[in-house]
Amino acid sequence: MGGMGHQIGIYLSALFARQPIAMVVASIISIQLVIIVSLLGLVGFQRVRRLFSRIRNKQREERIRRILIDYYFENVDKFQSPGTVVPLIKRKFGFWESRGFIRRILLQTSSRFSGRDHEVFSRLYRELGYLAEDLRQTKSWFWWKRLPAVIRLESLATYDAIPRLEQLIEDDHDIVALAAMRALSRLQYPNKIKNILDALSRRAPTRRDVFMSILSNLGYDNSDEILKYLFDCYDPYIASLCIRTLGDLKVERAEDYLLGLIKSSNDLVAAESIKALGRIRSQKSLQLIQFQLQHPVAEVRAEAVEAVARIMGKSGDTLLTTAMEDPDYRVRRSAYYAMKGGF
Repeated sequence: MGGMGHQIGIYLSALFARQPIAMVVASIISIQLVIIVSLLGLVGFQRVRRLFSRIRNKQREERIRRILIDYYFENVDKFQSPGTVVPLIKRKFGFWESRGFIRRILLQTSSRFSGRDHEVFSRLYRELGYLAEDLRQTKSWFWWKRLPAVIRLESLATYDAIPRLEQLIEDDHDIVALAAMRALSRLQYPNKIKNILDALSRRAPTRRDVFMSILSNLGYDNSDEILKYLFDCYDPYIASLCIRTLGDLKVERAEDYLLGLIKSSNDLVAAESIKALGRIRSQKSLQLIQFQLQHPVAEVRAEAVEAVARIMGKSGDTLLTTAMEDPDYRVRRSAYYAMKGGF
């Protein structure tokens, strides 16, 4: 083995002696290999460091949260001057933990409070410089940096972020824009409804769950605006989301509007209208919903079964028994859950 290595060395030496260019190329390749190996080693070191950091952080996380909460209750009046709190944060654990870790715990802790108490933690968040960092990060060229910043602003629920969030609802990336809309929907301020709904209607409906979250955050008090928008929009998909929200919020004054949509030519709109009326438990719509049990589209029949079960209760068992013989499994499944009290 050693003799073979010696022969290869002699061959390469002779080759490089005759071809200096080959030596240069080999040197470049060697340097590149050293750089690649160094980078891989650095990545591996960072991963290991993060792993141990997470383990250590889990052990310290609850203690840090207790320090925040205990200090708050012991010195609630001092929070009127946040400058008294910032030194405590830095003295207690700011030196040992990363800013990102402290920020996460502070946000999680503030989410346990509401009203004035939440504002106390929001002010502390701002005094520690985290709000400025988040606002700066929302202007990053990279969407995967903008998105976490927007989510943190949503959790913080601070009115200081409104101007920037209103700009972000027109962000080039759909998910960032939707996150900004959801953050704004949690705040109460004038003229927010129209801006959010207009921006929402222009976005590709890729995330139904986010759409529903945004609409639900607008709340019962804004249901009139949702109703108005329902009849102003031309997109059946967006209309179906508005209808679902009205049903989830149990907006009884939407009953007459929804009755007119049961016979919609769009099956999705018709199905969601039936579902919403069932959630409202609209006695006025019962006869019309029963008629939809013969609808040619299985999805509409399935929603009609659920709505009948919600409105009639046990007195609708005869209709549910008939629905158990439906040729489509979705209708039979709805009837089964209804008879078992699953709705």
